[in-house]
Amino acid sequence: MTLVRLAYDGQAREVAGKAMDFSPASVGSRWDTGYRAGSGLLARLDRGAIAAGGAGLTIAA
Repeated sequence: MTLVRLAYDGQAREVAGKAMDFSPASVGSRWDTGYRAGSGLLARLDRGAIAAGGAGLTIAA
């Protein structure tokens, strides 16, 4: 079993007050950012760019 944790990195365009912005545009943007990050992670796993299947911890940036 491979477990991964993706950190949210789409904060460059956001300011402190917008952290609680749940408008459709803001939520959609966050979903899109997460989808791209997840898709990229799966692609990296598929091509072997991230080691998986062994014991231990692998950190990939």
